[in-house]
Amino acid sequence: MRVAVTNPPTIFSKALATSGPISMVGHPGVSGFDSRLGPFNALTNNSVPGSIATDSTANPAISLGGATISGSVSTGPGGTITGGTIAGGTNNNMNVYFPSNSPPATPGSILSETSSNIWNIGNGSYQLSSYNGDPMIITGNATLWVNGPISISGTSYIQIMPGAKLTLYVSGNVDIGGGGVINNPGLAANLSLIGLTGCTSVYYHGTPDFHRNH
Repeated sequence: MRVAVTNPPTIFSKALATSGPISMVGHPGVSGFDSRLGPFNALTNNSVPGSIATDSTANPAISLGGATISGSVSTGPGGTITGGTIAGGTNNNMNVYFPSNSPPATPGSILSETSSNIWNIGNGSYQLSSYNGDPMIITGNATLWVNGPISISGTSYIQIMPGAKLTLYVSGNVDIGGGGVINNPGLAANLSLIGLTGCTSVYYHGTPDFHRNH
């Protein structure tokens, strides 16, 4: 698995930043790139470090397993880091305030599945009480508010078609496995995941890459 996110230095300083502990298993990689230059490419579009950070002071605050981090790794004062290969060094001076995110101004219409048991979402704003089921295909510029948990497993997936974008608001916990989020052609700016109150855990596992906007 490779986690690759946009991280323009004038806007974002971290690829992944949380208030709680971070745990990685297996051999994932975290790197950054500029969506304006196209998809991630290890040779031609990999110039932005993929740094991760947490306010946590736990022991460990960040557990990397066999992960490779192209940027730095930061914890709160006294927090510790275990495992991993870190290109950009470590520190324990992370101390920031994370304001709560607001739900979309326009909740949108309630979605319903098609007869083929596939969610097809085009331009507009939509909402679901939860998502735990069939494949979802994004074909336009869509905003989706899931007012509960998201669980993707087995043969399920969310696929963002070329030229489409998804802004995903989630009010519950997120568990992404199965086919994951297929972001064609890999432009992180085409996917935003915004956790609202009630979203206290984001778990990404399996083999698919995860390209999202910070």
